Amino acid sequence: MENYQWKQELQPYNQYEEKITSNLDNFLMQYKEVTESTQLAFKSLEIQVGKLAEEVTKFVARREENFVEVEAHKEILEEEHDSKEKDEEKSEENAQQWEKYSQVDKKVFSKSIPLLIN
Repeated sequence: MENYQWKQELQPYNQYEEKITSNLDNFLMQYKEVTESTQLAFKSLEIQVGKLAEEVTKFVARREENFVEVEAHKEILEEEHDSKEKDEEKSEENAQQWEKYSQVDKKVFSKSIPLLIN
């Protein structure tokens, strides 16, 4: 009988202990689930950041290529413009020289015709 009484006295303690153990087990399971979920989220984030880094690298490379192409095209246009300006200046010089020589030729020709006629 004494043994039975002792078991009855321990029963509330055992129930409390079982409840604590059960709560602890639940807490550990929740912790494990949250930890796994967090690890998966970090892995996903790591992959996304890696992809983003790749895209940024490609973007910067394309931007640099485009910049080089634009600069090269700009230089070509500037060279063409400078060349046209030089051609126009040379044409203008030639026109002025032609006008100057033709005036000289007219003077010489107009003076030499009377000499030829006489």
